[in-house]
Amino acid sequence: MLGHLFYYDFRETGRKLGMMYLAFAACCLLTNLFLGTLSTTGSAAEIINGILLLIDFALFVAIIVLTVVVCIERFYKNCYGPEGYLTFTLPVKPWQILLSKTLSSALLIICTLAVICGGVLLAVPFNTWNSIDMSDMVAAFEQGLQAVGAGNAAGLALNILGAVARNLFVTILAIYLAISIGQLFHDHKVALSFVFFFVIQSVIGLLTSLLFAGTMNMSDILSTYQQSVDSLDSLIGMINTFIGLQSLWMMAIAAAMFFGTDYIMRKHLNLE
Repeated sequence: MLGHLFYYDFRETGRKLGMMYLAFAACCLLTNLFLGTLSTTGSAAEIINGILLLIDFALFVAIIVLTVVVCIERFYKNCYGPEGYLTFTLPVKPWQILLSKTLSSALLIICTLAVICGGVLLAVPFNTWNSIDMSDMVAAFEQGLQAVGAGNAAGLALNILGAVARNLFVTILAIYLAISIGQLFHDHKVALSFVFFFVIQSVIGLLTSLLFAGTMNMSDILSTYQQSVDSLDSLIGMINTFIGLQSLWMMAIAAAMFFGTDYIMRKHLNLE
């Protein structure tokens, strides 16, 4: 049943962004074509390219904003809005509903980031790609693969990507918890949800700062780096350890917010 919930949640949210994705890709492709003819067509092409770049940027911002709005709207309407009565009559537990919303929102945001990255690459003129020496990039990539491990650059890159995914997951759960707390009140539910979101983020930031204060400071990093070139592995290992510990802490917070939201949905559901 969880699979069906996830399918419908992702389909409903993704459908609202599909046309925006296509519009962004089409505009980036037009930018590519006009940038490729800029040197031969003069000032007219410059004006057109300027307009296209502005449209690209506007669509870039619009996609990000719309993705966040769609994720929040889906959770709010489907759980606490007009669809809430139907949602909670399904033969599933509240935690399954919450998990479905969280995973579908996370996947939608990943899709949006992928589309943005692809659009940026698509906007680069094709004749520019021909001038790029791919052999150097392939050689650097192979060297990175040969250094896979806990204390090297490849491990650091993976840790950073994991940290981005972790923060994304935590932010989604913070939004859901704030909305759920806001629904406990009879008036000004939306406004209170915004307030509680900033309160939750502030508390998380404060607790994280207190917990990790002094764990790794810049003086330690610089002293480690300045000792010798060989100490670079030690520096990266230190950063990897810090990111790993912080990831464990943030996932613990994510679990607390998940079960907190689940508790409100089970014990204090307010569908007025």
